[in-house]
Amino acid sequence: MIGLIFIGIVFVYLAIVVAAPIIGVRFAKNAEMGITGIWLFGIGGFLLVTLPIFWDWVPTVMAWKQLCNKDAGFFVYKSPEQWKQENPGVAETLTYKSLSDNVKLQDGTRYLLNQRIAWDTQNRQEAWGVWQRRETVVDIKTGQVLALYRNYSTGVSGSLVGGAGGGLRAWKLWMARYTCEADSTKEPNLNGFSHMMVVFSKMGNQQ
Repeated sequence: MIGLIFIGIVFVYLAIVVAAPIIGVRFAKNAEMGITGIWLFGIGGFLLVTLPIFWDWVPTVMAWKQLCNKDAGFFVYKSPEQWKQENPGVAETLTYKSLSDNVKLQDGTRYLLNQRIAWDTQNRQEAWGVWQRRETVVDIKTGQVLALYRNYSTGVSGSLVGGAGGGLRAWKLWMARYTCEADSTKEPNLNGFSHMMVVFSKMGNQQ
């Protein structure tokens, strides 16, 4: 039912998009404004009904793409083996913790994986409504980031029921971008980070 309503709205809007420049052109002709006036009113009529809907499309997608190219991905700053070498004997004393052990952070949550390692997950809004998803494996004692996963989305769900943010933007299906990863179904970077997180969390082999 929602789909049919949406299709009906689209057809009505397309009819308005076609009619607006025609009305503008006819007005200019009746007012004898000449060819320049006809063009201006025709284009003006078109922009009058399209800009309120599509004005943020290009800048939003461009901002998302720029952020993806700039710093999205999976980065390992210190492997579990390197961490063990720098902290001799510590890994054997660690006990894997339940993810129910968590601490609230600004824009996110810290999950304690063991006595020394935490998983921080945060969501921050960037320019043009683009959302940054930042996940890190952190040494609690030193504050050092051991591994990082960063991704971006436009915050538009692409669903006919609208997005979580509400408002007109939530319905702009054409702006939906969920991930920077080329393979959006398998997301190898996210999987790589998840695997690294598990290895760090269970270094002590204690449950």
